Amino acid sequence: FACHGDRNVYFPPILLAGPPGIGKTLFASKLAKVLRLPYHYLAMENQIGNGTLVGTQAMYNNSRPGLVYNLLVQGDVANPLILLDEIEKAGSDSKNGGNVVNQLLSLLEKHSAQHFEDQSVEGLAFDVSWVNWVLTVNDLNHLPAPVISRTTLFHIEPPSEEQLPRIISSMYQQLLDERCVAAEKRLSIADTAISGLARQVGNGDKGLRDLRALLQNAFIKAIQSGQREISKAVLGIDD
Repeated sequence: FACHGDRNVYFPPILLAGPPGIGKTLFASKLAKVLRLPYHYLAMENQIGNGTLVGTQAMYNNSRPGLVYNLLVQGDVANPLILLDEIEKAGSDSKNGGNVVNQLLSLLEKHSAQHFEDQSVEGLAFDVSWVNWVLTVNDLNHLPAPVISRTTLFHIEPPSEEQLPRIISSMYQQLLDERCVAAEKRLSIADTAISGLARQVGNGDKGLRDLRALLQNAFIKAIQSGQREISKAVLGIDD
């Protein structure tokens, strides 16, 4: 629609469900980059009450606008990408507007989002229906059904044994690129080291979240010991 219609980038709310450390958050950030959208990350485990999203009521002395109001009023576009990470961990607090998830429902519905009012600026309604929402959840059983029904659900499965080596190789190259390591300074990584790491992840001994730190530390260790390759020994992988 964006390419053949009004040129505006918008997609219905997305819910990514899968175990921790599988790359859900990374996907959201990459999606924002590809679509050239402003990106805002919000870890929901630290949020109590819905004041974070829709502001706190004007009756309180410390009333303040919420995230949605600030992003649209102070931003340059009407369609930022907002990631609500681990939405099932959001808490509630009657003093701060109740439950985050309950207030989110009206934001996920396009019709109601067209008439949004921040609680700190009552009487001023504006259209927030172009906001692109991405939610992540580790366990769907902990998320209310009304939220699931208002999103397009994608189940993110752990990578297969065949996919893991490619993921590790790609992650290592990405690490080198991000740190601008010159071509002549780049160390290769042995196939046996890659397969050993893949086996550890597949067995559950290591998590996907551990890989980046492991590869970075292995690179440093190999450099310090004068090696030209990251081996199983450098990674501390037993035969």
